[in-house]
Amino acid sequence: MFTKIMKALNSLVKRLTPRQLLFGAGALALITILMVYTTLTHIKQSFEEEAKALKVEPIQMTKVVVAKVNIPRGVVIQADMLTVKDFAVKSLPKGTSNEIENFINLPTKLEIFAGDILTTEKVFTDYRQATAST
Repeated sequence: MFTKIMKALNSLVKRLTPRQLLFGAGALALITILMVYTTLTHIKQSFEEEAKALKVEPIQMTKVVVAKVNIPRGVVIQADMLTVKDFAVKSLPKGTSNEIENFINLPTKLEIFAGDILTTEKVFTDYRQATAST
């Protein structure tokens, strides 16, 4: 089968002039370029449609009070022990705040390490609770 095709092409090439061969090669090149272009365009559209289907949402960030230094258990929190940092909203525990003032002058229930997020669960909101448990 392959030999028959090669013989037919060989006899065709012998009958064509150089100008006709050049025109044929140009036509084949143009057809190849069009095929590659349409294939790449289709692939690009597929990726864009898939990205739209995923609907990637940006991460929402918010400011949260965190410990700047290690704070031992039972210590009254001072402003210089705290700072505010950005965190992803979905990763925050309950009882967080973005106001340092909400935690100033409150005793800690447990040791808080530098970089830990402060929550209402980690501090006593009433001094009487702090003295009863220590």
